[in-house]
Amino acid sequence: MIIEQPATDFFNMVDVFSSEQFLLYSPGITNIRKKQTTIVWFNLIGYNGACWQSFGPIGAYKGFEPDDIFFFAMEVNPTIENEKDILVNVEHN
Repeated sequence: MIIEQPATDFFNMVDVFSSEQFLLYSPGITNIRKKQTTIVWFNLIGYNGACWQSFGPIGAYKGFEPDDIFFFAMEVNPTIENEKDILVNVEHN
């Protein structure tokens, strides 16, 4: 989720699973925000030496809540019981 936008194409983000905050560079997010309001982002990111940077497709969900992630994760793996299990499965898959 976006906390703030300190500069053009830069976003202070928070990971909805770990609550970790990070700086993300993403012109794609800037473009999507011009067209729609987004609650949760799903980004492929890589560290470029100065900050995280998005690449590939960006998932921008208008009505997707963090609890929905738990639901869909359980559809993939019914043994998931908590956020830690989700993170393990995301990392594995």
